[in-house]
Amino acid sequence: MVLAPKWNRERWWYKLTHVCRRWRHLILGSPSHLGLCLLCTPGTPVADMLAHSPPFPIIIDHFYTGFDDRMTANDVEGIILALEHRDRVRRIRFRTPFPMTEKVIAPIDGKFPMLEFLCIAPMHDTDFLFPKTFQAPQLHHLILVNLMSPIGSPLLSASMGLVALSLVNIPPSTHLQPDQFLRRVSLMPQLEILWIGFDPESCNHPVDVDLTHMDDTIHITLPNLRFFQFCGFNTYSEALLSRIVAPHLEAVKITFWEEWRFSVPCLLQFMSTSEDLRLGGAVLSFNSGGARLSIYPNETPWQSREQRIECSANINRTQPIILFCRVSHSGLQGLSWLARVARRSRTH
Repeated sequence: MVLAPKWNRERWWYKLTHVCRRWRHLILGSPSHLGLCLLCTPGTPVADMLAHSPPFPIIIDHFYTGFDDRMTANDVEGIILALEHRDRVRRIRFRTPFPMTEKVIAPIDGKFPMLEFLCIAPMHDTDFLFPKTFQAPQLHHLILVNLMSPIGSPLLSASMGLVALSLVNIPPSTHLQPDQFLRRVSLMPQLEILWIGFDPESCNHPVDVDLTHMDDTIHITLPNLRFFQFCGFNTYSEALLSRIVAPHLEAVKITFWEEWRFSVPCLLQFMSTSEDLRLGGAVLSFNSGGARLSIYPNETPWQSREQRIECSANINRTQPIILFCRVSHSGLQGLSWLARVARRSRTH
C-alpha cells in the first residue's frame, strides 16, 4: 500500500466534465475544493494534456510492476515535460527499469514548492544521486528503494518536514552506520512513520556495524513517531533503538534476516518509552518458513489489526518459544493471553 496507492482514482472528474456544460462549469470552477489534479501515467499524451487543461496540480505516476514492462521514449519525454512545471507537481512515484531511472530522475532539480509525496523505487540497485539543487519545502512522504546511498541523498537534507520516511531494500554494499542515520532523522521532528529495510539478499552479507566508533552523545527523541518498522539484522536494530525515544509510539514491526539467535533488550527499552503502546496478548504463529510473534493491545487480534507489535524471523520452531519467554520475562509481563497458530504454506 505504501508503494502502490491507487492514484488512478484521481481521474474521477474527467468524464463528469463531459456530461454537460453546467457540470463542466461547476467542476472546473472548484479545483481546490474538489482536489482536482492532472495524472501523468504510462501512455498519457502529456503535451496535449498540458496544452488543453487548466493549470491544475500534476501527479506523475510511472509504477512498473514487472521487469518485462517497457518504458517508451514518449513516456520519458512526457515525464520530463511534466517536471518542467515545478510549481505544479504535487506527487511523484517512479518504479522504473534501468537505465530509464536516471533519465527521469535527473530533471528533478530546483525547487518544487508543491511536492508532497515522492517515491523513487528503481528496479535495480543504483548509486545515482539527486541533483544537489533539489528543494521540496512541503514534502511529507519520502520513499527510497534500492538506492545505494540513501542517507547521503540531497533528498534527506531538503526534507526536514517529513511525516513518513521509508528506506527500503537498502543494498548490502551500503555502509549505513546507525549514528549517521540518527543524525539525519534527528532533524525530522514531525516524523510519524519510519521504515528501515535492508535488502533480503544482504542476509549473506551482514552489515558491518561499527559499535566501537559510535557517537555516545547521539540520543534522539521523535515526539510524533507512531509507527516503526525494521527489516534487517538484530545487531543493527539494537544499536539504532538504543538511542531513540518515541513517547507516542503505537505500533512496531521487526523482522530479522536468517538469524538463529538474537537478543532484544534495546527493542524492549524502546517500546517502554512509549506512553501509548498498550499490550494485552500475543499470537505465536508458525509455518514452514519460520515463526512470527505478534503482540496486541487488550482487544482480540481480530479487533486490533492496526495496532500491534510484530517480531518475526526465518528460524526453527523452538527458537520463537525461547524468544517469547525471554521477551515476556524481560518486559512484557502485562500480557494476559497467548494464542498459538500453525499455518501450512501454500504449495506451488
